[in-house]
Amino acid sequence: MAIENTPIQLEIQAIFLDGPKPVNNVWSCRIITDTGIFKPVKFLSMDIDRTYDINFTDYINLELSISKGVFTHHLIPNKDHLIVEVKRTPIKETVDDDEVVDEIFVRRYKAILKDETDETMASKSKTSQDAEASDLSGPITVSMQLLDIAAEQVRFYELGGIYKHVVPGDVIKYCLTDVSSRLDLAVEDSVMGVDMVEPDNTTPNRQVVIPHGIRPQDLPAFIQHNWGGVYNSDVGCYLQDGLWYVWPLFNTQRFDLEVRTMLIYNLPEDKYPGVERSYRLNGTQAIVLSTGQSTQKDFSSHQRMNEGNGVRFTHASRVMDGFGEVIDNTFKVTRSLNNSEFSFPNGDGYSYAPISPKRITDNVFAEASRLAKRKGSFLNLVWENSRPEIVYPGMPVKLLYLKDDKVQEVLGVVYKAQHLIQDNKPGPIGGKQVTNSSLVLFIEKAE
Repeated sequence: MAIENTPIQLEIQAIFLDGPKPVNNVWSCRIITDTGIFKPVKFLSMDIDRTYDINFTDYINLELSISKGVFTHHLIPNKDHLIVEVKRTPIKETVDDDEVVDEIFVRRYKAILKDETDETMASKSKTSQDAEASDLSGPITVSMQLLDIAAEQVRFYELGGIYKHVVPGDVIKYCLTDVSSRLDLAVEDSVMGVDMVEPDNTTPNRQVVIPHGIRPQDLPAFIQHNWGGVYNSDVGCYLQDGLWYVWPLFNTQRFDLEVRTMLIYNLPEDKYPGVERSYRLNGTQAIVLSTGQSTQKDFSSHQRMNEGNGVRFTHASRVMDGFGEVIDNTFKVTRSLNNSEFSFPNGDGYSYAPISPKRITDNVFAEASRLAKRKGSFLNLVWENSRPEIVYPGMPVKLLYLKDDKVQEVLGVVYKAQHLIQDNKPGPIGGKQVTNSSLVLFIEKAE
């Protein structure tokens, strides 16, 4: 069945008729040094890598066309004190539009040069020693990593302390909020707070001990694995757009519980390629057309075969107290009272619940998290002419697609995101930049 004969076509039409979208922009930047402010010849690209499961903040690669004199005589000497101010200026979708549908956006970053070669030290030629002569040799392509101003300060902080009679999740929220309030930042660069999904573990611990030296971004995982756990589907922690996000990495059942969600229609890649109106906002829900290539990677069956679809462990709290009882001068142990054994349904026709590597533990949430990744698969899809700030770490997603002439749906979460802002116009003069996004979703096992 063709897409045109399904309910998906109604949503496609609604997006097309929803009016212009703020996807038409001109990106530019200024490089601020101790010796002055410099503008590049051309803004080439900005690649924003948001690997939510490994990193704690964005890895941004910026490519610019810069005159050689500016690079050699101003950027290299000031390489330890470079600030890049990135600006996004919206433009009209068509010349007939009355006004633009967005506001100017400006954000500052700490810049780190990837090539620190000082040609004035390595060469004695006139072009390397004289800034004006260097400029005459033409512009060069310069790559630099951009680091969020707040993240640069966060990486120097370390935590430690003893917290008594507290829910583990509350320790995370308090510590991240406290660190954020201590950062010496301008208002526009500051961290506004913590966006944390409600913990599965609501039982207070008698104490939570954090050894001194734990970094803020490592705290949620430390508490998840060492102090009773937070979620039963692992934990993620990420600093993005002035907010700390803490969420269950592999919980695919949050779509109906969260306010900000995403509904994605996965279309064949030969349908509407490069369409400018690729999404609309319905209140706090983003409805998106995925018009590029999509690929799925499913390792869950192999993981269940090798690692099992369940887990067994002995409760540490019962080892020293109540592990067994003496009956008729015989010490008897009841397995069901001392062990936890749980599994999830396995469509492969067998059930395998090996003993946990920890063997003896009371951290049920960390043990349940071992199974969470084996319940689903990963889907990589492309969102053309995207809006990166709509996507946040662990965003709940409902994916709709066509299979066997029927519209199917599956739930998931945003696991990774990569946004590429690129000027495709050849030559030295810059034009508008195109923004495309690659989203990796962790989706539940399709029936």
